[in-house]
Amino acid sequence: MIRTSVSGALCFALALTFGASATYVETASAQAGDRLEEVVVTARKREESLQDIPLSISAFTDAEIEAAGFRDLGDIAQKTSGIFYDPRATFGSAGRSNSNIRIRGAQVASSFANRQSASLFVDGVFALGGINSMPLSDLERVEVIKGPQSAFFGRNTFAGAVNYITKTPNLDEWEGEADLTAGQYDQYDISLLASGPIIRDKLGFQINARSMNRGNMWTATDGGGLGEETTESVSTVLYWEPTDRLSIKLRHMFLHDEDGPPATAILKGEDFNSCQGRVFPGRFDDDGNPYTIDFTNGRVLGGRTFPAGSPVNYICGKPPGIDFPAVNISQETTLRPSIFGETFLVLDTTQFGLTGPTNPDLLVDLLTKRTLIPGVPFLDHYGLERYNRRTSLNIDYEFENGISVAALLADNRQDLQIITDFDRQDASAWYGQDPQFFDDASFELRFVSNQDQRLRWVGGVTWYEQEFITNGGGGLLATGQFIPGISGVFGLPPTSGDEAEVVGVFGAISYDLTDKLTLDAEVRVMTDERTIATSQGSFTEEYDSTVPRIILSYKPNDQTNIYGQYSQGSLPGIVNGLVAICSPDDFLVPYISPITGQPSTDSECKQLADQGAPASTEVQELDAFEVGIKRTFADGRASLSAAAYYWEWTGKQSSATVTWVRDADTVEDRDGIPNAFPNTLGVTVSGSSEMYGLDLEGSYVFNDNWSADLALGWVETEWTSFLDRSLIQFTGTSNQKGNEEPIVPNFAGSLTVSYQDQLSGEWDWFSRLDVNYQGDYFGDPENLLEGPSWTVANLRVGFEKDDLRLEFFVRNLTDEDTWKQVGQAVDFTPQPANFDFLAFYGAALIPQDKRTFGVRANIKF
Repeated sequence: MIRTSVSGALCFALALTFGASATYVETASAQAGDRLEEVVVTARKREESLQDIPLSISAFTDAEIEAAGFRDLGDIAQKTSGIFYDPRATFGSAGRSNSNIRIRGAQVASSFANRQSASLFVDGVFALGGINSMPLSDLERVEVIKGPQSAFFGRNTFAGAVNYITKTPNLDEWEGEADLTAGQYDQYDISLLASGPIIRDKLGFQINARSMNRGNMWTATDGGGLGEETTESVSTVLYWEPTDRLSIKLRHMFLHDEDGPPATAILKGEDFNSCQGRVFPGRFDDDGNPYTIDFTNGRVLGGRTFPAGSPVNYICGKPPGIDFPAVNISQETTLRPSIFGETFLVLDTTQFGLTGPTNPDLLVDLLTKRTLIPGVPFLDHYGLERYNRRTSLNIDYEFENGISVAALLADNRQDLQIITDFDRQDASAWYGQDPQFFDDASFELRFVSNQDQRLRWVGGVTWYEQEFITNGGGGLLATGQFIPGISGVFGLPPTSGDEAEVVGVFGAISYDLTDKLTLDAEVRVMTDERTIATSQGSFTEEYDSTVPRIILSYKPNDQTNIYGQYSQGSLPGIVNGLVAICSPDDFLVPYISPITGQPSTDSECKQLADQGAPASTEVQELDAFEVGIKRTFADGRASLSAAAYYWEWTGKQSSATVTWVRDADTVEDRDGIPNAFPNTLGVTVSGSSEMYGLDLEGSYVFNDNWSADLALGWVETEWTSFLDRSLIQFTGTSNQKGNEEPIVPNFAGSLTVSYQDQLSGEWDWFSRLDVNYQGDYFGDPENLLEGPSWTVANLRVGFEKDDLRLEFFVRNLTDEDTWKQVGQAVDFTPQPANFDFLAFYGAALIPQDKRTFGVRANIKF
């Protein structure tokens, strides 16, 4: 049904596009009169025309960013086929804490920036963390490059890359720009840019400052506000051209975010059981045989017997809408709930002792005053605080023979503190603290040949070093969950994370076989050494990889470019730290297995192995095939870009959950006596999947007044092998073969229609309508929970004269209130006797931004 609808929609769009002799080149709709303007990109480390480069790229100029009113990468993603990114929603987790750029359905298990399938770069520098709030106001261009980009960009570009190209200071005259936006819910966004010469024609300076605020769109059930965000950033640039052949660009950016609790809701499976009475065929059992999930009769799952008619604590199908009475966008919004004014003791396993009795400031003391990671900011409220510092130096020199050399040096640091209402409900139960520290440095030296020759080449070396520390769930506090009057503080000490050192050599050759046929061969050879830190020590793994790309392109005329390519992507494996240090010795005293429900003395390692938890996952590899066409029409007024692809992913990492009985936390204290209750542990496991689909983008300038942009994406994802025993209690099988990737809609698209005309005298008026659509998707690996489709329209109407632009806008014009994202979530509020929280699942629901009216002024001087 979904595939039929998608095919029909694509056929209709293609027929409409070709029938009107109109199409679009990769989203870059900058216009010159009534023609599309040529856009130059640097996706292959040299300047190339967007139309001529044999890659699937979407490019946005500064003029397009300004005209569209883009605020962040999320707005750009909505106008680009094949990319999914929301700065406030990652796998059912709300807020701007983590991010995950997903290109063509490829996504990794972790939301941490150091383990991504696609990444953001700024002037070619890998942006480790903090991309949610990265400003667009000082950008010259944004390039979204689809498909493996390992040959030129290296690690974490397994499925693609996004490259921000910043503006260069004006060396001839002073210029400036002010962009001011104000809207409902205490929203404002102020950006000021100034640029000019220090020494005319030789040395220039640029500074860009931004202050952004989003107020509370939602109110929690305790009366507190949800969704508040603030960002302040300053970037400075020094640009020196001592000669016509040498240029040096030094850039530094400082960014500060401080957010309140995000808007999210938890729909508990035990309150909204929609599985009972339903049958789901098309699954496979652990041996690969056809299997049907039957929720109509009593059955045995994971050691539990569910009689007919009993709840299964899970959600099948689509959850109810935002207005449904049982759904509360609740959460606690204060760190001093009333329960802490009562008398009780506190069991603190991180300090191994009891404290008490009454302490209204317990949360404040435990979650805000402990220095878990030096340098990470203190936080006295729910939400996050982040400091981000980025410094880069670009040096370019061109020899007289046309060969050029470029050097890039960069250093980045991020300090992030997050405090969350872990259970995301009104209950004063679970609270979490997750400090994070990022620090990385990189170097690249690159040589590029004269690009006017029949044989062209690029070659270089890169070095990258990174340190990432997170708390690994440490600082987790649970109140009154286990023994009445006693609360507990649990979690790992702040030593989880990893260090990495990556050394690479890359090269590329382009050869014109004929005047119309060109062969490109590219390769990168790299060594990625990762050291994983845990509470029990560190573990080092070295991953070597060679990633090629071969492209054959054919240009029958200046208007048409047809290409086919094969490329590979590579990502290192992940060390599961606690699995790597498990005890191989059987227990001396039996315990009740949380998996079988029977007495057992199996060792820690045996329990983990039986649930498929490895000490380290294998290297991930992506084999990517793509064919595409780029075409301009109607004397340069229309253009088209279409690409079909097939990807095969082996060693694909995914999250799984295991439940096991442990000995003592430290190796030296192990005595063969099991803990009194099991532990629930998130691990990374491997499987394989495939993805295939179609990207279509087009633009048409009808005349001096009307223009339109179109972007359509269709993708199918399928696990070809994946076992996760934590799912067996709901489905009767741990085999996810044949299931689709969660939170990846099969179909998404956008349509933009713009109109401009003279109003009176020197004044023109304009209007722009953007309609963005996202189709249905599954919210869980089991493919039982479903996320609804939604359509959001944005409207802008305004006036402009010379360098002054005034506009009125409405975001979410129709006040679409369908959930923006639906994902699987664990319900931590029950008190299971065996501490097996895997029996209590639900759905995490993130709402759309409400309809917002606002005004904006842009002044250039």
